[in-house]
Amino acid sequence: MCLSVGKSSTISALLQIYGELGLVCTVCAPTGKAAARLQELTGHEAKTIHRALEFSSETGSFARNITRPLESSLVIVDEVSMMDVNLAQAILQAVPTGASLVLLGDVDQ
Repeated sequence: MCLSVGKSSTISALLQIYGELGLVCTVCAPTGKAAARLQELTGHEAKTIHRALEFSSETGSFARNITRPLESSLVIVDEVSMMDVNLAQAILQAVPTGASLVLLGDVDQ
């Protein structure tokens, strides 16, 4: 028996568990390419961080924030080594109280 325990398998397992419990999950990454790859690997919808936080180019701000957090029980952010401090702050502020946050990155980046 071959058991896969890589990053994608771990994310997929978390998404399956939360899904079976009927809980909402947000999966995102800093770039569209990284989000598309994450969606391909997990089979779960993945967005850019900007899209998940509902960025407005008109106001230059995020609609999802500390006063209007994401509606999720689990927030998974991949490729965190590609985020700058401002984007990291924005995602941290948008995670609702009581939700789980999983930050993933690559040690070689």
